Amino acid sequence: MHIITTTGPENSTKAVLPFIAAKGAMSQGGTAALFAMQEATYLASKNHANLAELKAPGLPTVQAVLDELLAQDALTEFIVCKPCAEARNITEDDLAPWATFGGAGDLVRQASEHETTRPSRSDPRGFARSVFFNVRNGAGRMRSGGKRNNGSGGGPAV
Repeated sequence: MHIITTTGPENSTKAVLPFIAAKGAMSQGGTAALFAMQEATYLASKNHANLAELKAPGLPTVQAVLDELLAQDALTEFIVCKPCAEARNITEDDLAPWATFGGAGDLVRQASEHETTRPSRSDPRGFARSVFFNVRNGAGRMRSGGKRNNGSGGGPAV
């Protein structure tokens, strides 16, 4: 699953959602690649966010979910938009060991590796492979078959 996130520690309820989606992929035997932009870049900075304190009501902390993902090798990549991070004074030294800087080319590569715009031949159900977590409303927007939807009917709930 490919996940793009823009929400950071300023809204812990929304910040945990991409990690929960990745855990959903893991529970189905899959993996997840995350791309952090805008305020979400703070999530990968060991000097700017305490992931053990970020959680949504009824859900585990970001750190607890991240630990599960890493222990199961289910987080294939966590790429931080370098221009977004630099605008927020996040440096290479600030990054957590599981995160790396990247740019638009990495975003395109991740999306293409996760069949973002069309159903897979090996997965005829056509479940969404890419999820975008929007900073404006926190709702996951899934893409499947080249169409945007609100996640209802595009695949299983995670």
